[in-house]
Amino acid sequence: MEALTNFQIAAAVAVVYGTWILLRTLFKKNPLDNVPGPRPVPGLKGWLRGNWPALIHPRSWSYHRK
Repeated sequence: MEALTNFQIAAAVAVVYGTWILLRTLFKKNPLDNVPGPRPVPGLKGWLRGNWPALIHPRSWSYHRK
C-alpha cells in the first residue's frame, strides 16, 4: 500500500470541507428566515418586479410611511 501524496491529502481535505459547508448551509437555521418581508402592493402584479414600482414612484410616500 502506497502512502498518500500531498495532493491527495489536500484534495480529500477540500472535499470534506466542501461537503461540510454544503451540509451546514442546507440544514442550519438562519435567524433571518423569521423576518417578514414587505406586503405585496395591490395592483402591482409580477414576481419579477416585486415592490420596486412602489419604491420608486414619485407619489409613494404612504408606502414609505408604513
